[in-house]
Amino acid sequence: MNEDDTVPVREERVIAAAVRAAYAWSTRDEHGGEAMTEICRMTGVIMEAHGPGKSPTGPLDLVEALGRPLRGLMLSSDDTGVGEIELLDGDELTDAAHDLAAEYACPLDRTGAGTGDWLPSWTRMRSDRVSREVFRALIEDGSQKVYVNSRQFIIENPTGLPELLPDERLQAGARPAGRCGPLAAHQKHTGRDGREYWWPCPVCKYPMVVDPPEVRCPYRLHRARFGLDETARRPRLVLNAGHRGPAARSAAGVECVDAGVWRSVVVPGVTELRLAKRLRRYSEVHLWPGFDTYDLHVVTGDYHYDVKECASLKQLIRRLREDGAKAMLLLPDTHSHQIDPLRQAGFAALSEKDAVKLARRAAGEAR
Repeated sequence: MNEDDTVPVREERVIAAAVRAAYAWSTRDEHGGEAMTEICRMTGVIMEAHGPGKSPTGPLDLVEALGRPLRGLMLSSDDTGVGEIELLDGDELTDAAHDLAAEYACPLDRTGAGTGDWLPSWTRMRSDRVSREVFRALIEDGSQKVYVNSRQFIIENPTGLPELLPDERLQAGARPAGRCGPLAAHQKHTGRDGREYWWPCPVCKYPMVVDPPEVRCPYRLHRARFGLDETARRPRLVLNAGHRGPAARSAAGVECVDAGVWRSVVVPGVTELRLAKRLRRYSEVHLWPGFDTYDLHVVTGDYHYDVKECASLKQLIRRLREDGAKAMLLLPDTHSHQIDPLRQAGFAALSEKDAVKLARRAAGEAR
C-alpha cells in the first residue's frame, strides 16, 4: 500500500482540510470568493481521502459537518478526544481549531488544494514547522545563546508596543524573530469611555478573546476564562473561581505575534520555561540545547527531556514513530494520563512530578 493511502495519513489530510475549511467559512465576509473556493477545495480533499459516497458531497454539507463533533468526518474512531471537537460554533471558529492545526496541519498541494497567501500559517503548517520558520535565521547565525535568548523573549513577550520592543530585545540579548501585527478585532473591546482595551492571558500573556459576556484565553489548559463587566467606563473582568482577572490595558498601538507563533512557540514555551524554573531548584538547566535538539538538559543527573503537550495522543505517537524520540519524553502534569499509553507504544516517558523527584534525588546524591 502506498504510504499516502494509509488510514492515518488520509485522516491527517481530512483533519487538516477540515481546519482550513472552518477558518475559510469563519472569514468568508472578509475573503469572499477566495474563502468559498477554499471550502470547495477542502471538500475535494476530504472526498478523496474517504472515497466515493463516504463524506460530505458538497461545500455546504461540509460546513454543516464542521459544526458537529469531528468524529463524523474521521476515518477511524480510536482518537475519541479529537473526535469530540467541533470546529465551528455557528459561523465562528472554535478555540480547539488552533490545537488541531498545531498537530495536524500539513501540505495539501498533492490534492490540488493550493496555499493561498491569505491563509494564515497556522492553518497550513504544523507546530514544528512554524517554529523552524520563526527561528531559521537565528539557527543560521550559529549562536546558541542568541537563539535561547530570542526564543525566550518571544515566549515572555508575545505582545507589546513596537517602539519599546527593540530596546527590550536588546536588554534581553535577543534578536527579532516572528512577525507581529495589530491586535485583531476579537482581541479588543471598546469601553463606555470610547477607548479600546485588551487583556493578557495570566499564563501566556497573549491577548485573550473578547466574546461578551466572556473573555478567555483560546488555550483551554490555561484556564483563563472571565466574565466581562461593562458597567464602568473602563471595562473590567469578573472573578473566575476566586482568581482576579488582569486589568484592562489600552489597545492603542499594541501589536502581538500571529496566532501560529502563539500556538506553536508561545504556548509550549510557557510550559517549557515553567518546567525549567521548577527543576532549577535542584540543578542547572539548559534550554533547547543544540538549537532545540530537545527541550531541557538537567545537568545534575544528566537528564535530557523533550517536553510534549499534545491534544492528540494518537498523532503524537505517530509523529514519534516517524521522527524518533530525541530524548526522554517529559509530560506536564496536565498530560500525565498519556504516559502509560506512550510507554506501551515503546517510548520512554515520565511525568513532571517524577522529573522533579529525580532532580531532587540527584541533587541530594551530588551533595
